[in-house]
Amino acid sequence: MMVYCLINASCFILEITKTPGWRPSFTFFTWWTALLGAILCFGIIFSLPPYYSFIALVLMLSLYKYIDMRDPDVNWGSSLDARHHSDALKSLMKMRKVQEHVKNFRPSYLVLTGDPAKRKHLVYFGNVLRKAAHSLCVYGHVTIGSYKQNIQKYRDDHLGGYLQSGTSAFPDKQPKVKGFFNAVLATSFRNGVQMLVQLSGLGNLKPNVVVFGMKQDWQVFRETEKDRKKVVEFVRVIRDCFRMSMGVMVTAGLERFDWKAPSAYGPKPGDQKTPTPQDGEVREGIDVWWLIDDGGLTVLIPTC
Repeated sequence: MMVYCLINASCFILEITKTPGWRPSFTFFTWWTALLGAILCFGIIFSLPPYYSFIALVLMLSLYKYIDMRDPDVNWGSSLDARHHSDALKSLMKMRKVQEHVKNFRPSYLVLTGDPAKRKHLVYFGNVLRKAAHSLCVYGHVTIGSYKQNIQKYRDDHLGGYLQSGTSAFPDKQPKVKGFFNAVLATSFRNGVQMLVQLSGLGNLKPNVVVFGMKQDWQVFRETEKDRKKVVEFVRVIRDCFRMSMGVMVTAGLERFDWKAPSAYGPKPGDQKTPTPQDGEVREGIDVWWLIDDGGLTVLIPTC
């Protein structure tokens, strides 16, 4: 009865969500017959001895919770996938009436990581920002090349639109990372960033803060004219973000941070107490320098 109940419920969900691959051949099938069948099967379950019904429900809920927590990377084409797709579209359309307000403002981030496997510290930092703000985080990658000649490179770098730990693109399983991923193919880094700033997000869910790493070798790049152009391009990218009314976060030193540590504050596991700095000792920390007097969104964050 539990199996028949779930089958009818799945048919009902597939029908009301208008799943393209759902084409029932039974002439008299309708959504209400599937719903009625699920209700009748569920009622028959409770007409059986109570302990049998209880055990069946516990097993079903435990199996569902186990699969939900494991979140396996498989493509079953289930009715829940269709339901999630439908709910996501409806929620995005409802946000058309949501206007920006100081009471519900959330910073949303576009983190320019490049190849995620090569700049893991930016990926981890973006994940921390996402969790802290409970908001959107989009990781961005610019591939330099021609659209006609390097289209396969773009397809390989796009990662299906998502970045997740434990996958081939980001093998490290700890710390856990989940986020959206956008890759663009452009003739220059500046043009690629302009594309990402304009097109990342959907509807009202769009990034309003751009995060990227500090150019560490800018002093070396002053020696030749070709190298100086790279530094000028970096500065112009920041200006472009300002013109788009985006906040800018330029980070440095993040690669020296232990992202696998349980906490950035307090004692380490096993310590009896929090160590205190001695006389003349300077404790490491993060300095935040506001570049404009009113404490706006433009921030330079160097880490010790």
